[in-house]
Amino acid sequence: MKPLPPIKTGRTLTPDGHVWIFKNILINEDGLIVPNPTPPVKPPGFSNWREIMPSIDIDSNFNPKEIIHNIESVFNRSDISLAIGWRIACYFFEEIFQKYECFPMLNIWGARESGKSTLSNWLLAFGGDLDGGCAFGESTVLGVKYGLAKYSNLCFWLDEYRRDSVGKRWDKSLSEIYKRSGVFKDTLAGLIISGEEQLRDSAFPLGARNECIIIALRDRRSKKTDTPGVRSQPLDTSYAKVAALHKQNILSCITPEVIKNRKRLLPIILAEIDVLRLELQKEGINEHRSLNYAIAAVCYASFLNEKVDLQWLKWVIKLQDQ
Repeated sequence: MKPLPPIKTGRTLTPDGHVWIFKNILINEDGLIVPNPTPPVKPPGFSNWREIMPSIDIDSNFNPKEIIHNIESVFNRSDISLAIGWRIACYFFEEIFQKYECFPMLNIWGARESGKSTLSNWLLAFGGDLDGGCAFGESTVLGVKYGLAKYSNLCFWLDEYRRDSVGKRWDKSLSEIYKRSGVFKDTLAGLIISGEEQLRDSAFPLGARNECIIIALRDRRSKKTDTPGVRSQPLDTSYAKVAALHKQNILSCITPEVIKNRKRLLPIILAEIDVLRLELQKEGINEHRSLNYAIAAVCYASFLNEKVDLQWLKWVIKLQDQ
C-alpha cells in the first residue's frame, strides 16, 4: 500500500488557481480572506484535515513590522534580520526556486541557552505552527520529505543537529535539499536546521557556507550589539512581548500581511535579488553565497520597505568565515 499523501497547508494549487489554506482560513492570491473554508481538495483518508493544520491570526491589530523589530531587539544582533528575511523568502519559495533552481537552508547554531530554539520557534510560528521542530535522531527521510511537502511556501524545522554518526547519516539527504533533488523533488518548504554544532561541511557538495544562511548565536542575554545602529530596547521587555505574542499565535499575523502584498512584491523581489547578488559578486563573494544572502536581504528589505545596506551585508557574510 502506498503511503497517503501529506495534507498540504500553505500555498496550494486548486482548479481555480492558487490559494493559501490553513486550519481556520483560506486566502486567495489577492490576499482576500475566506473564514472557515471548505477544503478545495479533501485529502484521501483524512476526516480531521483541519485539526492537523496550523491556524493563522487575522483578528489582532498588531503591526507585523513592529513584531519583527521586537524579535531583533531580543537577540541584539544585526544578522537576525537575515534569519527573518529568509523566513519571509519562504512565502516566495516556489518562484525563487523556479528561477534559481535552489533555495538556501537556514542554519542556526550555538551553545546551549543561546536562543536557537527560541528563534526557530518564532520563525516557525510566522506560519501558525506552534508544534516546534523534529529532532534529527527521531526523524526519518520520509518524515522530513512529508514535512517539506506539507508546509508549502512555509518552513519546516529539524533540531538537535550533531556532527556524530546520526548527523552523518543525514549527509546525503541534506545535500539533496538545497537543489530539491532525489526524494525531495517538488517539495516547497524552507528548512531550518539547528543545533549546538556547526553543520559538517562535507555534507554539502558546495560546502555548508554555500548552501546555507548561517546564524551563529551567542548568549542572547548579552545586551551588547555587534554593530552600531541596531534597534534595541531592554531585553526583558522585548522578550516578554514576543513570548506572549508567540503563546497567543499572534506572530502568525505576519502571514496574511505578506500574502496580501505578495503579488506586488514578487516582481520587485526577483529583480532586486538579481541586482544585489551581482553587486556582492563584484565584492568578491562567490555566486552561491551572493545568491543566498541576496534572497534573505532583499525579502527582508522589501517587506519592511527598507533599503539593503551593501556594506553591512558584506560584513555579515565575511563574519561567517571567522
